[in-house]
Amino acid sequence: MASAMSSLVSSTTETRTQLLEQDLGKSRDRRKVQLESETKERNEWSFFKILGHRSYDARTNYFQHHPGLPPGAINGDEGPNQDKESNNFLNRIRNHFLNRFPPPFLAMKRLPYGKGAERLAFRCQLARTRSEKDFTFNTMVAKETNLVERPDDNEEFHRTFCSGQDLARHLAGEFNSRLKALPSYSATETPWIVFLPCSILILDDPEWRGRGVLVEKKLNIEKYGWKKYNDNAGVSVVLSANVTGMMLLS
Repeated sequence: MASAMSSLVSSTTETRTQLLEQDLGKSRDRRKVQLESETKERNEWSFFKILGHRSYDARTNYFQHHPGLPPGAINGDEGPNQDKESNNFLNRIRNHFLNRFPPPFLAMKRLPYGKGAERLAFRCQLARTRSEKDFTFNTMVAKETNLVERPDDNEEFHRTFCSGQDLARHLAGEFNSRLKALPSYSATETPWIVFLPCSILILDDPEWRGRGVLVEKKLNIEKYGWKKYNDNAGVSVVLSANVTGMMLLS
């Protein structure tokens, strides 16, 4: 039931998004893509040379050149215990050397593993050569537009997301600071809110000039179990399933 309701909510959300766009005179078509879960064929890796790396600057509300590695490739577990001076010092030294020679290639799965109303999500990995044997650093997720009309506007498309992500990270920091002030605060037991840092990689793709993908760390769901309580429209999937169940029983 929960799985069925999740699919229904996602479908309803996409339909609502399309209707709202039509009302605004911005009707858009979604790219016709096949997910890796929808085929039995092997989802091969595609290798792209990285032409540029950019990060969002809240002061200018635009992107700036980022000289080092994507944060999603090197960030480890985040949390209140990660701000110890010793950890910060060692990480700074480690990242200083790693950032001097970032890998020149990004490997992306040919088919996305996830699809939303506006974006597609691909598994990706930095690589030192065009070979799976030379993958390095953390596994990441590469996201790009799912709208047919937006390929030539992909940087602006990502800017909208990054500005919201930056604001969310700021608010999360304020929230965490207030948590620390509580008498019952525990660094090991009190919930801690963290938003994953992201950046943009510009790829050399002969079929898509100026292709830019937003990359962030891929969550290790095997190690850290998680449950999605809300969809992208803020609807509680669990609550919807429970309410529907009660309606069916009444």
